[in-house]
Amino acid sequence: MFTDKEKEIFKYELPDGEKRFVDPLRIRRKLSKATAGKIDELLQKQNSDNLGDQLDADEKLIPAVAFAFDLPMIDPKTGEGTPEQFLLNLLDEYTLWISEKKNPIVTLPTLPAPSG
Repeated sequence: MFTDKEKEIFKYELPDGEKRFVDPLRIRRKLSKATAGKIDELLQKQNSDNLGDQLDADEKLIPAVAFAFDLPMIDPKTGEGTPEQFLLNLLDEYTLWISEKKNPIVTLPTLPAPSG
C-alpha cells in the first residue's frame, strides 16, 4: 500500500526508555505551526555565532518541540515534565535524521509568487 520511503517514521526514546514513533511530516507541520511558520529561521538563528540569537531561538524552539512531540514542559509546582535540554537534544536528533534521509515528504513546498 505504501512504499518504504512513504512509511519512514522518526523513532526516539524518552529518558525512562519508552520508545516513541512519529510521522516526520506531522512533526514538521506542528513545529511550523508553533513557530508561526518561522521554524527554518529559528533553526538558523540557533546555529548562529551570536549568543543572543541562539538564546532567542531556543526560547521559541523549546516550547515548539514540546508541542510538536506532545511532551509536557516542566511543571514548576511538581517538577514533573520534560527538561529543556532533552527537548533541544530531541530537536537535534530530528533535524539530523531529516537531513540524513533527505526525505522530500517533509520538505514544505515553495509556492510561486503571485503573478499580477
